Amino acid sequence: MGRLSGRYRMLALVGLGIVVLAISSLALGHVVVDRCGGWSGCDANGLPLGIVTVRDLETHKEATLYYPGATLIGHAATAEHDPFVGSRGLAATSSIVATRDQAGSVYAWYDDWLLARGWRHGDVLRSTAELSVRSWNRGSREFFDVAILYPARMQSIFGNQIPSDRTLIQTRYGITPAGEALPSPLST
Repeated sequence: MGRLSGRYRMLALVGLGIVVLAISSLALGHVVVDRCGGWSGCDANGLPLGIVTVRDLETHKEATLYYPGATLIGHAATAEHDPFVGSRGLAATSSIVATRDQAGSVYAWYDDWLLARGWRHGDVLRSTAELSVRSWNRGSREFFDVAILYPARMQSIFGNQIPSDRTLIQTRYGITPAGEALPSPLST
């Protein structure tokens, strides 16, 4: 009888070991998937090597870097397209905020904030909805654009949410797919 209880004890310990191993594997898998880039991991700059998700974007302060005291009008984000479904593209966030401050103050604040954190001036083309635009790059995959928008054009889109006496700011933060450099403004 003593031998039989020892065998059951051994089987119980092995079973318990399997349960502990399974739980720790699930926990480790959850940690790996939750970190930057999921199973693919991150590059030296902390950017995903796999598909860039909205969650990846939103972990960066620049995704919601709003001018101090500005009123948020809208915010949206787009993940990088899955290469199995369609072509890969930029993962980006876009926000529109309104302030009473002038464009010069807005650009100076963003310039100070970004340059202090390793960003460098970049190039970007102005669209017809923009009065002016500035761009910054960090490394070869990240960009941050600040545009001052035409209030009248935005009122037709957002209605009465846009007071005509405000400076409208659009920010865009984006990450290119791993292995691809930032696009040239002339190629867009």
